[in-house]
Amino acid sequence: MKKYDVPLALSTTGDAGKLALARMILDMMELYEFYEPLKYKGTFEDLKELDEAGCFRVLGIDSLSEERLKRLEEEFKDEIIFKNYDPALALASAGKIEEARSVMEAVNPKKKLDVSNFESLEKDTLEKAREIQETKNLHDRLFKKLKERNLPHPETPREDKTYLREIVAGWERLGIECRPGYEKYAEKISKQLSVKTRRTFEKQVELGLIDKIWFNKMMRRELSIPKAYGGYGAMLPGQLKFIDYVVCDVGNAAWIIEGKKKLNYEAIGQVTVYSDLFIEDNPTFSEVRKAIICEETDPVLEATCKKNCIKILTLS
Repeated sequence: MKKYDVPLALSTTGDAGKLALARMILDMMELYEFYEPLKYKGTFEDLKELDEAGCFRVLGIDSLSEERLKRLEEEFKDEIIFKNYDPALALASAGKIEEARSVMEAVNPKKKLDVSNFESLEKDTLEKAREIQETKNLHDRLFKKLKERNLPHPETPREDKTYLREIVAGWERLGIECRPGYEKYAEKISKQLSVKTRRTFEKQVELGLIDKIWFNKMMRRELSIPKAYGGYGAMLPGQLKFIDYVVCDVGNAAWIIEGKKKLNYEAIGQVTVYSDLFIEDNPTFSEVRKAIICEETDPVLEATCKKNCIKILTLS
């Protein structure tokens, strides 16, 4: 086995915390380290059972090394990206270990996801890369339409709303304190933004909301420090959830919105849970509403959504 087998094994468990640990390991390691022999006497199946400390131990990684931790603070960019290792982790999660290994061997796993890099690989592998890329494209497309059409509450002028993406939820339920250093992170990010983007970000800071970019680039390092040294480890923060879209309306109201190609059971469950978590994390909002934005609907599920006060936004 090679060292990249450790994060692949963690991904097969289906555990959100272990998947977060897998990503952290891949981001901490140098590219050449992925391909070094794994000095481990157990089997691939045994790797799944390792705890966080055990994973770092078999990899020979000091998780407190400043150099390693620095790699978790990637350059801040105003976009959500996937990497070439994401299809490998997805394939491993589906039990397709050899296909996952082929990705790690054939492309640079640390680079931004580029589907063209996968065209020489097996059909299933190429399709997985395309699926991940299309998911990103879909969410970009839906977010753009939300803003262009002034949804979900067109009666409110566009300039009175704040549109946010991938907002972190679950802090309160998981017992993770996200406020220490909040202003420090905010100031660091603000300096790197354009004037237009900075206005939205300043409103986000005022509301006390943290998005996925902010979390990954600025907070993951500090939160993921082992518990013995004042952090939470990689796996607990990995169980935090990300709300596709949050639209802050007048009257201190917020819309929690999930985006899908077609209305489905998953979207209904997600928006229900995420709104619940959002309310726990942000009790100062006077009203929290639920919505699902999609390009195709399902009349049977729409009726259930209506009963549960979930607004359906169907866009063509």
